[in-house]
Amino acid sequence: MPTFTEGRIREAIGQLKMYQGFVKNYKLALAFPGNLSEKDNKALQEAGIEVWDINFIASEFANEIASTPHPILQPLFASAKYVAAHDKLINELKSIKPVNKDDDWSKYQKHIEKVLDYLFGNVLSSPISELSDHFKINRRDFILRNYAESGFWAHLRNRYSADFIVLDAKNYSKSVTKKEVLQISNYLKIHGAGLFGIIISRNGGDKGSYYTCREIWAIDRKLVIVSDDNDIIKMIIAKASSNAPEEIIRQKIEEFRLSM
Repeated sequence: MPTFTEGRIREAIGQLKMYQGFVKNYKLALAFPGNLSEKDNKALQEAGIEVWDINFIASEFANEIASTPHPILQPLFASAKYVAAHDKLINELKSIKPVNKDDDWSKYQKHIEKVLDYLFGNVLSSPISELSDHFKINRRDFILRNYAESGFWAHLRNRYSADFIVLDAKNYSKSVTKKEVLQISNYLKIHGAGLFGIIISRNGGDKGSYYTCREIWAIDRKLVIVSDDNDIIKMIIAKASSNAPEEIIRQKIEEFRLSM
């Protein structure tokens, strides 16, 4: 797969370690046409597993790739040299301190708007920011229009009533809580924006937020997932590697559903 959640990284490490038990004196390597975050690279290295990412493969096997007239592989690995151009988005994210001050909150929200436009602007829409409902009671940080006719986004709309993707950005130094999940839940309406939302946070959610997500899904069929900085970085890396950033969202939904 081109990109992975932390759970999938742990699964990959476990599988590779299992294979090592059958075949002795061989090095382990994870090869795939994408890039990993620093955190995931470190986890694999500590497990004694080499990472053969898109840049390594493009460099190490440049001659073989050039001599293989493949309509998918050649353009894919040729794009590897452009990945570094998107480091700015990651570096800027890391430079914004996760606190509750108004200036940092505004800076973070503006940056997330840029990130969302970069990730999904060409397949969904540019983000609509700070849109309130008719009664001015509930204000959504961002909304993405979902008019996809096929693929993951069409499935999301058909299965989870995700006519629009509702997103809240929380620049909190602590994990988001039950309060933030209930807040975004108020925005989700079957005859309004739909029933799917994402909380974009710095450090993910606490146990209370997880159990609240379970409750509103089981009772109201509202699906809310909570992302953290590492998820956003992985999606940026995936996009820069010509892969699908929404794969992270798909995996997080799958992990949540299977935890029920």
